[in-house]
Amino acid sequence: MTTGKRDWRALDSVEDDNGTFCVDVFERPDGSFGFEMFRRDPEDQGRWTMLNRFATARFETIDDARATAARTVPWSAGKFGTNQTAGPIGADNPAHRRDR
Repeated sequence: MTTGKRDWRALDSVEDDNGTFCVDVFERPDGSFGFEMFRRDPEDQGRWTMLNRFATARFETIDDARATAARTVPWSAGKFGTNQTAGPIGADNPAHRRDR
């Protein structure tokens, strides 16, 4: 499991219909893009836990990252770009802090 603060910046985040899983599409400092899936469990007081399945994949564009995420995580298809959160994604929005 990856520990510590991640160096990416989330650009898009979508949740499944139950609010149990989410997928973040992010940009790394080197300009590449990626995505990762997270899970939220009641026993973790609702904190998001990174599943460490996809974050190492690198894409040249955000559209490539979104398209691959939608194919890989079928429930996320059609949700990217609709930003279901209220406010910006990132440290300023408690629902999408980088310490996920």
